[in-house]
Amino acid sequence: VGRIEREALEPSGGARFQPVDESIEETALDVELEALATEDALGYAVNEALERITEGRFGLCAGCERPIARERLALLTYARDCRDCAQEREDEAGS
Repeated sequence: VGRIEREALEPSGGARFQPVDESIEETALDVELEALATEDALGYAVNEALERITEGRFGLCAGCERPIARERLALLTYARDCRDCAQEREDEAGS
């Protein structure tokens, strides 16, 4: 019985596989955290879009205040910038 209990408490694959198991667990945690961050960012963008609807600014670019193309809004209903302003913002962030 003592041997069976020890084996049951020992990590599967023995000690030599433990670093691999920990690495896999770390990677899975990283993926989960990235997914949560993405969900959080999306939720924030949707809430901002709802505020713009309430304020009567939905569909207007936050950068240049011109209308955002219907095609862009159809694909990205929570877009806050027109294509040009979004590209400019990305270029600045990448610099």
